[in-house]
Amino acid sequence: MKAESQLRITLKFNAVFSAISGFILAVFAEFIGDLIGLDQNIILMYIGFTLILFATFVFLVALSKTLNKGLVKFIILQDVLWILASIVLLIVSPFSITFTGKILIIGISLVVADFAYFQFRFLRLINSLERNSV
Repeated sequence: MKAESQLRITLKFNAVFSAISGFILAVFAEFIGDLIGLDQNIILMYIGFTLILFATFVFLVALSKTLNKGLVKFIILQDVLWILASIVLLIVSPFSITFTGKILIIGISLVVADFAYFQFRFLRLINSLERNSV
């Protein structure tokens, strides 16, 4: 399988995961808030809607006729920022995060880290193949 098609598949998985996560956060904000120890559900709803927008963007990039490497780098950056924000959230703990909340934050961060890693890896492979074909 070509590196570009592998990258597109990874982007699509990222989009689907982000959309599902966003939907769950937006629709079940009160339940998730109780589960993780956050009583300001509007924050979870906002994050949920933002994730749905991000998912739409990622999916459109994955489906584009010509893969825009700059946009792929932007997506990777957003994934890395999500991971860093999760780490800061766990360290600073601005609210009493439950044990379940910590496990969810870590688990989601690991999934996002996988997306970032594979997107970076496939993008690097594409760049390497292009340099070698010149």
